[in-house]
Amino acid sequence: MCVTLRARGAFNVADPVTPSVRDVAAAIARRMGHHFDIFAGPVGIGHTPWSVPRPMRLSCDRAQSLGWDGGPDYSDCLPAYTDWKVAQAKDWREAFPGF
Repeated sequence: MCVTLRARGAFNVADPVTPSVRDVAAAIARRMGHHFDIFAGPVGIGHTPWSVPRPMRLSCDRAQSLGWDGGPDYSDCLPAYTDWKVAQAKDWREAFPGF
């Protein structure tokens, strides 16, 4: 879209509602037909590069002014993504030899 409109600069795009690490893990487990209890572990476990002390807020106004509509919801993309990941999967011991 930005290329087609010859727009220049930085354009933030973000999920309107950002799922937590726990939400992501639970959604993937449901998609894979599993259930497990998710608990808060030691500091650093379950954190991501986006795990920050306070909520990170992005203004998507510039992208929206060009017609960006927010794109698909995270949960709408999950089935195709997990199916793709499963198709790429190796034995976990090969993929994560450090464990």
